[in-house]
Amino acid sequence: MSFIRVFPPDLRQRYRQGEVMDDPHIAPERFTGALNGLRRVNIATATTRLLWPGIAAAAQMKARKHPGRPLRVLDVGSGGGDVAVSLWHRARRAGIDVEIAGCDISPLALSYAADHAARAKADVTFFSHDVLAHPLPSDYDVIMCTLFLHHLPKAAAVSFLANAMRQTRDRVIIQDLVRSPLGYLTAYWGVRLLACNDVCRIDGPRSVEAAFTPIEADELMSAAARQADIPGRYDIAKRFPFRMMMNWERQND
Repeated sequence: MSFIRVFPPDLRQRYRQGEVMDDPHIAPERFTGALNGLRRVNIATATTRLLWPGIAAAAQMKARKHPGRPLRVLDVGSGGGDVAVSLWHRARRAGIDVEIAGCDISPLALSYAADHAARAKADVTFFSHDVLAHPLPSDYDVIMCTLFLHHLPKAAAVSFLANAMRQTRDRVIIQDLVRSPLGYLTAYWGVRLLACNDVCRIDGPRSVEAAFTPIEADELMSAAARQADIPGRYDIAKRFPFRMMMNWERQND
């Protein structure tokens, strides 16, 4: 284990490299182990707590405009489905009528997510969708994703955000990593403290290297808003621990 491996010399520039989980030929047991590890990471970093204010605000808007109709939420790149399932349970506890679905390109992830939802007794559905090749569905009030944006090249990230802005009825909620030395160290040691498998130990630091800074995220959102050409407003906020929330809300006439 070299010092450079633990603490990279320069994170001023974004550096994307292939992540093990993105390999279509990864062994199922390694992929499943990585999903288990990501679920522990999401619990430790309170991912649902970070997403909840946007979901609750969308539910209030839905209740005002269309009383009696459920809030429909799509989780893009849903992975193991734990975030979608956790949000579904939190909405139920809050008395919010919600329909949540997740989409992912990986058959292994979709199978894992469906099994997880069934075990958790959550009415969450999952379906296959390639967001880079096809438009997102247009019948969701909220389009969200967690730890997905950093996987994309800059141009693809802008296109994805613009697509989400065009297709959502109300808002887009993005939660991702912030690229920074401390964020890198947290990812490096965090996955080890949480006893994550070798895939997480490799991909965790790589994800931080591929992540955006808040300034870069602002550039992405601005470019996406111009591309989507839909009236709306957005904000970007850093959240503990080394996470970033990117929220876009449609402005209706």
